[in-house]
Amino acid sequence: MKSLNEKLKSNHDVNIFMTTLSDELGHLKNHVKYPANRKQVTEACNNMMDVPAADREWFVKALPEGTYKSADEVVSAILKKV
Repeated sequence: MKSLNEKLKSNHDVNIFMTTLSDELGHLKNHVKYPANRKQVTEACNNMMDVPAADREWFVKALPEGTYKSADEVVSAILKKV
């Protein structure tokens, strides 16, 4: 898997990454009803059609099993995978 630095090679890439990240965080905050388990979070996130497919697939693979009380807990779990 490529590191974040390898993926972000230009300012354009950084801008796209930040826009996508903002969209993804918005989904976690607004489209998931908490508490939610991994299955509920990933099913909600599979519907993020405005997020690139590769990012959706990575998210589904990276999110550990568990029950999450908030979007912050989901983000913390994902950051451990980066």
